[in-house]
Amino acid sequence: MFKTEQLIDYIIQNLSGKITKTQLVKLIYLVDLESVRFTGTQASDIKWKFHHYGPYDENLDGRLKKLEKNSIITVQQKSKKDHPDDIYFLYQHTGKEMKYEFEPMKKQIIDTILSQYGSFTLDALLKYVYETEPMRKSKRGQYLNLKSLLNNESVDFSKTKEEK
Repeated sequence: MFKTEQLIDYIIQNLSGKITKTQLVKLIYLVDLESVRFTGTQASDIKWKFHHYGPYDENLDGRLKKLEKNSIITVQQKSKKDHPDDIYFLYQHTGKEMKYEFEPMKKQIIDTILSQYGSFTLDALLKYVYETEPMRKSKRGQYLNLKSLLNNESVDFSKTKEEK
């Protein structure tokens, strides 16, 4: 299985039952940011684009469907209690074993991101992600330059810690 699918599954497994698609995407983005900063390469093979309000990759839907088809994850369609027409998707791990092949440093980065940001509210997570350097330096529709972190400021993870 490809590294991005492994990363998706690992995050869902570790946050099972409480992760939406939006949270999943933003956490993968943060993993990639830190991975670039510390190793020079992303943990995933995603080409991040400033899509609507934040980072996204249109191929993620296909990857999620592939994991669901292979019975690795399940997807539940939910609606908000106060806005029944506002639909979101909740992802859970099925318990099916998967072999992860993460480099040790990237595994440490993934675990750190999940530990620090996995319990953030969606609003706090979005606020933080939208203020990252690649997002600030891009315009809607542009691909994000994560490599800009190599020569400039580092990601400040303490900035929104209080907003959990």
